[in-house]
Amino acid sequence: MLRKLAMERAETLSKEWGDKYQVKIVLEEGQPVQEILKFAESEKIDLIVTGSLGRSNSPSTLLGSTASLLLKTHQFPLLVYR
Repeated sequence: MLRKLAMERAETLSKEWGDKYQVKIVLEEGQPVQEILKFAESEKIDLIVTGSLGRSNSPSTLLGSTASLLLKTHQFPLLVYR
């Protein structure tokens, strides 16, 4: 059920952004950071854009765990939006 909802949301976003941006829908299972980095490398991604779920105003929790780990890898440019 969750996979179906994720795919439906991705397809909606693809339709909204497809005129301006190159959109490719990929839904993988596994460790998020590992899967994101593996995909970015295989597709020669220029920039990773990710959201942050850090819900506190404390500096130590401004980023969610996935965004924090991606930032620590320094393998790809990263844009984190909140």
